[in-house]
Amino acid sequence: MNNGLNTKKYYVKYWPQYVFGLICLIIANYLLVTMPEFFGEVVDGLNSGKIQQDEKILNHLFFMICIVGIMVYVSRIGLRYGIHGFSINVEAAIKKDMFDKSLRLSQTYYDKNKTGSIMALYTNDVSVIQRIMGQGTILFVDIFTKGGLAFYKLYLLNNALAIYIIVPVLGVIFVSLVIKQKLQKKYKVCQESYSKISAFTEENFSGLPTIKAFVKQKFQKKKFEGLNRDNYQKNISFIRMSVALETIIDFTLSFILAAILYIGSRLVLNNQLSIGELTKGTAYFMILVGPLLGISKYITLKSQSSASFERVKEFFDQPEEIKDCENAKSVELKGNIKIKDLSFTYPEGNIQVLSHVNLEIKKGDFVGIIGRTGSGKTTLLNLLVRTYNVPDGTIFFDDQDILDLKIKDIRKGIAYVSQDIFLFNKTVKDNIGFAYDKVDSKQINYGAKVSAVHEVINEFSEQYDTYIGERGTRLSGGQRQRIAIARAIIKDAPILILDGSLSAIDTHTEEVILSNIKENRKGKTTIIVSHRISTMINMDYVVVINHGCINGFGTHEKLLEISDEYKKLVYLQSLNPDIAGGDEDEN
Repeated sequence: MNNGLNTKKYYVKYWPQYVFGLICLIIANYLLVTMPEFFGEVVDGLNSGKIQQDEKILNHLFFMICIVGIMVYVSRIGLRYGIHGFSINVEAAIKKDMFDKSLRLSQTYYDKNKTGSIMALYTNDVSVIQRIMGQGTILFVDIFTKGGLAFYKLYLLNNALAIYIIVPVLGVIFVSLVIKQKLQKKYKVCQESYSKISAFTEENFSGLPTIKAFVKQKFQKKKFEGLNRDNYQKNISFIRMSVALETIIDFTLSFILAAILYIGSRLVLNNQLSIGELTKGTAYFMILVGPLLGISKYITLKSQSSASFERVKEFFDQPEEIKDCENAKSVELKGNIKIKDLSFTYPEGNIQVLSHVNLEIKKGDFVGIIGRTGSGKTTLLNLLVRTYNVPDGTIFFDDQDILDLKIKDIRKGIAYVSQDIFLFNKTVKDNIGFAYDKVDSKQINYGAKVSAVHEVINEFSEQYDTYIGERGTRLSGGQRQRIAIARAIIKDAPILILDGSLSAIDTHTEEVILSNIKENRKGKTTIIVSHRISTMINMDYVVVINHGCINGFGTHEKLLEISDEYKKLVYLQSLNPDIAGGDEDEN
């Protein structure tokens, strides 16, 4: 597994296309530099009268100019196919590797980084890297091949002219290198500003209903304007420096061209240079102009890409905290779970969320977990699916340490419905059948019937082929939860976990769903987290968690006798069902 952004592997993978493009580029540049030879011969031929005496000379020169022009055109097509095609392939490969990396990163990384900032890496930064590998390569090679050949030809023609040119050109290169460092720093600041505005925008789009409900449109608009203004000012600062560099180069080139015409004309008047040679010299310089202008473009692009490369590299260098141990075993879970003296504190946190938890769940048990907000219920479940790392020797599946098992097999053996329901912008059928590449209608209908949503789906305009919108926005909260439960049901995993997944469902429908699950999952382990006492009544046994510790364990009836915390929850819900914990917590 490769860590870091290693561009060498992309060059190795796509080297035929890259080398083909380079060859075409060098050929095109070489042919282009030969063109002034023909122009000079035409001018000298007309001036000396040779062409008037023999028109075949003109026809031959015209034919050669056409042939060379066609070859340059064909070579440029080849270089674009090769180098630009290479850069596009690299861009796609980097994004693929980034997505693979994203899937391997732990929840801790996403807790610390906003989605909009991560998306800025995928879009803006990777595109800049693609440009330096495509357009940047062409500019760089042009500077040394086209520019070098043109200067060499000019030197052979008249070394005085060439030496006059090289002094200001070296000055321009020196200034460009000095400015490059400042440009790179400025562009990195621009990218960071872009990430902030991207993250803010994404967050506001997701939370738009909340913004409207609290009438905070003006407040959020002002915050966006502030971020947008900051982004504008940073980009303007970068552009000003970039334009200043281009202006210096443009002025220098104009000065050099005027000097060439003046000195060249003096040489012609003194019979030290022919008019045709002056034409060739001017043409060589005009060819040289492209690479010289390319210096500023390349410096700007290199500064941008260096900043973007650093940001993308930082992403690739993020530690993969949740990964298999060296000799991880491949297993098929049966459904037995044992927790021994488990204590847990979130990474970079300082508050212990779970403390000395001991629990045993046997295959086929129908278990309920209840507790107040922040008691640690969700944290315990997250550790079972290894969203975070756990201490060695604390969690066991079928008497095997969770750290010794392959993560893929653990998650394959658990169907988990989190309290934060996520549905894809696809059809109902696609969402329910998400666990499989191919799934038949019978399985889809089975899952929907168990979760008591089949009849509701049949009332939709397109039934199971109805698109539900981004994150299921076209559905009610209860419908989203039941479709998510159906998705977990047809996975038919040895262990099913529902974490607050019944909170938006009325008590009657909840009873139907629980009855269906108990009937259809005989012999399989089921864990249900809820704040409702009514959910706990028919469980095989209930686990009461309070302040990260197990406060009670047993049936509903037994807990009423031995657990003061459970009795308090029952009492509070008898007064007001909402008091006993509300919607499920984040811990």
